[in-house]
Amino acid sequence: KASRATTGELIGVDHILDKNKEPLILEVNGSPGTGADYEGYMYSDNKSKAEGKMNGELIVFKFLKYFTNRNNWDKKWREHVNSKPFKNDLSKISFLDKSSSFDYSEFDEGCRYEIEGGEGKAKEMLDNFLKEKVNGYFINISYPEASRYHCSRLSAYISWGNLSIRQIYHYLKMRRDDVYDKKSLDQFLNRLKWHCHFVQKFEQEPSIEFYNLNVAFNAIRNKVDKKKLKAFKKAQTGYPLVDAAIRCLQETGYINFRLRAMIVSFATHHLWLPWQCISGFLARNFIDYEPGIHFCQLQMQAATMGVHTIRVYNPVKQSEEKDKEGVFIKRWLPELRSLPKELVHKPWKLSVMDQMMYKVELGTDYPFPIVDLDSAAKEARDKLWSVKKSRQSKIEGQKILKKHTEHRRGKTKRYTR
Repeated sequence: KASRATTGELIGVDHILDKNKEPLILEVNGSPGTGADYEGYMYSDNKSKAEGKMNGELIVFKFLKYFTNRNNWDKKWREHVNSKPFKNDLSKISFLDKSSSFDYSEFDEGCRYEIEGGEGKAKEMLDNFLKEKVNGYFINISYPEASRYHCSRLSAYISWGNLSIRQIYHYLKMRRDDVYDKKSLDQFLNRLKWHCHFVQKFEQEPSIEFYNLNVAFNAIRNKVDKKKLKAFKKAQTGYPLVDAAIRCLQETGYINFRLRAMIVSFATHHLWLPWQCISGFLARNFIDYEPGIHFCQLQMQAATMGVHTIRVYNPVKQSEEKDKEGVFIKRWLPELRSLPKELVHKPWKLSVMDQMMYKVELGTDYPFPIVDLDSAAKEARDKLWSVKKSRQSKIEGQKILKKHTEHRRGKTKRYTR
């Protein structure tokens, strides 16, 4: 895998492949990358072709390069993950060392996150998931506290190239009989496919890093309220589950999918912020940042793709359903630990007497809500649906479906996640 710097930009392939050695085949576990990555890759690729020097064949199946539509994509994906994993011949690769002129200072600062990198640790995590965590995976993935145990936590290893999708798929299929919760195992395997689906979408539509996929939504959400954006980034919105999720993300680099969807929904709908202004902030904090998934999910939750149901998550409802006892909230918001579960989800309901009793002063120890939840949600839905129902949105939506869904015998197979 061509090494990726912490900035997210690709280190030149010339640093990795030795031009003087014979051509090699190298399986790459990666993604199309961001705009800077993509331009660098295309430059390297075109330069090699112009000079008649193909340093290696890159086999990738997080995405199919130059794939213009989704016809046969599902079949090709299944063929790939069911084929024998490729073994890279690392003897043909020249690795950089500390004596080179490359500046390693950016990498030597240590990691504040709770997982260790490397292929060995990745395989330990995979084995542990199979032996313990997968049983109960599906019923716990939406709960902020339980998911930290039952989720595989392999996403960072996949994003950084320590394990490939095919390696994981093969290992779990081979050990299927060792798992009694087959439903959870199958749900996890499905999510490996969704992962590739989103990365493929980004390869085919790299402009979604910057622009709305459905251009009909360009007419709304064009201004950034700096006060609301600051409150969001500082975990000071006044909604406990949102603030706890942000703090957890900043401290550990990880939150589950439900929380990721909720905080993006809250920022783009309730705070009415453009998804572009929170993109970099979230990407820098996700230890498993994967551009293909990141930009697709931002736009799906912000409803700017225009082909999915508009979802406006209610953070209080999510909190009461998924963190009933307030365990997750109290872990990441110590200022609310004294509150009983009846009040921890809605601290703004504390009376003056309650504030004295629980030693929590609203506006000082914890902020009042930055917006009114119900009115902000209604205003967002009205604006979004007015665009979604427009003729322009429907025309663009058909173009999107044609390009990003698979067509079989007159039927369209949609990837809905």
